[in-house]
Amino acid sequence: MGDDAPPMGGVATASRPALLDAGLWLRPATWPHWVSVLARHGWIALALAFSVATAGRLWDLTAGAGSRIQALYRWIPDIAQFSGLGESVLRGDLGGAYADPFNQAGPAQIIGDGLVLRLLAVLPGAAGAAVLMTLVASVPLLVGGSVAASLIRRLPDSSTLVLAAPWLTVAVLGLIGADEEYLMAGHWWQIPVLLLWVLAGGLSAAGRPVLAGAAIGLATGLEPWGVVGVVALLLAPDLRRVAGAVGAAVAVSAMLWLPFVVSGSFHMAGYHWTVRADSAWSLLVGAGSPFPWSLRLLQAGLVGAVATAVTLLWARPLLRRHAAIRATACLLVPVIIVLLRVATDIWFGSYYLISPVVVLLPAAVIWALHRNIAGAWLMLASWLVLMGAAGRGPFALSAAACVASVAGLFFLRDVPLGQEEPS
Repeated sequence: MGDDAPPMGGVATASRPALLDAGLWLRPATWPHWVSVLARHGWIALALAFSVATAGRLWDLTAGAGSRIQALYRWIPDIAQFSGLGESVLRGDLGGAYADPFNQAGPAQIIGDGLVLRLLAVLPGAAGAAVLMTLVASVPLLVGGSVAASLIRRLPDSSTLVLAAPWLTVAVLGLIGADEEYLMAGHWWQIPVLLLWVLAGGLSAAGRPVLAGAAIGLATGLEPWGVVGVVALLLAPDLRRVAGAVGAAVAVSAMLWLPFVVSGSFHMAGYHWTVRADSAWSLLVGAGSPFPWSLRLLQAGLVGAVATAVTLLWARPLLRRHAAIRATACLLVPVIIVLLRVATDIWFGSYYLISPVVVLLPAAVIWALHRNIAGAWLMLASWLVLMGAAGRGPFALSAAACVASVAGLFFLRDVPLGQEEPS
């Protein structure tokens, strides 16, 4: 029988080597090691390239009197004030931190900003400004890529398309200028607060309530609205353990806030915001009306109540699903909380929506590439958030994005990855 003759049964076999089969090269398991490393981790270089380019594009802002960091801070007034307050606290002056009601940042935030300024001051010449700009600009890109990579590790299979998720996430965030917006907004702790909520949700789901509560307490120390993340503690498998988690959150938060509250010059609650005309609150209190802390507490209660209902109805049922689905639920609950907060707010800054999109977009890309209807809803939510970040009806678009995110959470139950007990 000749080499080209079909075997018995009449079915021809390929005579070419298996490695020449193009189909094999579409499977990551068959790739050479260096190709696999590049595919899985090369997005980090892309993120840093975007960040360096952003720092270079904005470098002229560092020119002027004083150090380059001081010149840069003159373009970012909020970070300049927070850093100055942090420097005062590090020198032992706790009383001045909240003497002016304008300061609505948490004590951990202003201390962190002060420490960053001190650490960068030891670098020679313009190096401090270059490092600061590059690192801050890289945060949304590296976080977005890391979220996608984390979900990939939890999937039972990593197809070539799914491995593209971190690359696509970083490319989109870089091309829309999320890195530049995050740098120039000066509110650099928005993403860490959201990540602490995600961490709290994950720790709760893993049955570690004390650590989960501590994460919420630290988030509250960074931003007062970080307390709303307490809803993420409801992701605990046993709701009876939530009380202990809340206790840990209260303890850590009190440890951070009480020294300033008892300093004798704590006037944070005296601040009044101004209601924007396109906010839903303008229908109740009128555009341009003052918005005191009492109404902020009402807003927080409303956000917490809706987020609690969403978590109990649609997130908790996913806790016994596959690890990738469970992780996505732990990501989406904090995103939904932020979107509810923005939708019910009276003022808007584009940085409000940078933090949710760096978590929402990679989840959307992963599940869209996985060809699931949940991915379509999450992609819609991501697009709405990006439109809102551009300032086009941010309150209404945040509300619509919240609804789409809840729909994505709902349809995750139909993803055919099977059941898996929480680890």
